[in-house]
Amino acid sequence: MPNAMTSDAELPSIVRFSRTMEVVLTIALALIPFTLALVAFLFSEQLARSTALTGISAVSGPLSFTWSLVAFLVLLAASAPLMYAANAARLMFAGFCRGEVFTPLTATRIKQIALGLLAQAFVTPLAGLALSWVLRSAGKADGLALSITSSDLWVAVFAFIFLGIARVMRAAALLAEDNAAIV
Repeated sequence: MPNAMTSDAELPSIVRFSRTMEVVLTIALALIPFTLALVAFLFSEQLARSTALTGISAVSGPLSFTWSLVAFLVLLAASAPLMYAANAARLMFAGFCRGEVFTPLTATRIKQIALGLLAQAFVTPLAGLALSWVLRSAGKADGLALSITSSDLWVAVFAFIFLGIARVMRAAALLAEDNAAIV
């Protein structure tokens, strides 16, 4: 059922765009683990060049299968918050396809996106530390690296902005539902 706040003329455009975004996000979510596995198992020598590992000297070279597996698990864990946020966005766009635009559920999805981004801001530096530990344990690097960048801080700032938008949108959606019930 279309939301009262969307016009009939805008709905087909919203549905087309939302369906495209849902498909793109579904494909991205399916490809991320596959891509991380490719990096960890076939191109593990590239891990030493990661921007998260600036400050340590690493020897380029492939990792053994065991260390590639550990690196893959680290990369997967490091991507989990963004995958959570992307899945919430995918579900939000699926709701848009059904006409659920200004609803409490949409506000919840925006909140989930924000929480995923906020978690990512904290996970990224820890993932760099874990990746440097993998390389050190595999004999490919000396020392450990913990790197917090301005990008991590900006992701956290935008996560808080999205949390604020989600809160306002939820209140507005509940108010709209109350007004619709009165009429």
